[in-house]
Amino acid sequence: MDKIIDFHVHPLLYPDQQITMYNICSLTPQSFKSYLVENGITNVCGSVISPRHTELGLSEWENVKRNNDSAYQLKAIYGDFYIPGIHVHPAYVDESVAELDRACGIGVILVGELVPYVDHWEDHYHDIHSILDYIETKNMIVSIHALDDPHIDELVCAHPKVTFVGAHPGHWTSLFAQIERMKKYDNYYLDISAEGITRFGMLQQLKNEVGTDRLLYGSDFPSCNPCVFIAGVRNDPFITQDEKEAILFKNAQRLLNAHGGKL
Repeated sequence: MDKIIDFHVHPLLYPDQQITMYNICSLTPQSFKSYLVENGITNVCGSVISPRHTELGLSEWENVKRNNDSAYQLKAIYGDFYIPGIHVHPAYVDESVAELDRACGIGVILVGELVPYVDHWEDHYHDIHSILDYIETKNMIVSIHALDDPHIDELVCAHPKVTFVGAHPGHWTSLFAQIERMKKYDNYYLDISAEGITRFGMLQQLKNEVGTDRLLYGSDFPSCNPCVFIAGVRNDPFITQDEKEAILFKNAQRLLNAHGGKL
């Protein structure tokens, strides 16, 4: 097993973009990559987020732009190691379309992880549809903070030609909501980051209900420790070696390449 693609990370360019819970674990762009590489991760996907942007006096859209600009600068630093995800905001439809054009112009194929509660667009779900229509024309993937948010079902149902990756399986009610969503919609994938994998039997439950073809390894680093998720897959007694390889890299590799990636 010589590859691991982490589909869910949040790199940082500036200190205020760090989302570690404990300040003792201070990271730089260089140490961020080093830690992942030391743990066997060969490629990462994800977005820069800034939950504390209002402390800097930034508006929601200024924060989106700053995070996207940071992602592009990190791509220049990391090279092929990093597949950046960009942000859009349904309260700023025209501006978001311009950001999508900018992203596609330099080969970016991932939108998100979109986190509605961080960018405060919970009241603008109805405006995201036109942005998703445009994303469909660009053949981009959308990673979105999902859990048991009922709005996600509406979005996935209304846009069957857009590939969605739900972030975090959650546990119990959230996990079963994710499973039902995967049963209904073939365009819905799930990354295994954050809550869920620490619960004994979670991967077996997913395997039994929906198979493993749409499960992607993700960690939510640096909010969470990737070692936990790698071990949770590699040491799981209820899934086969082939299924472990599929979750750790083959599914993500296939998905990314289908959308124009070169992994």
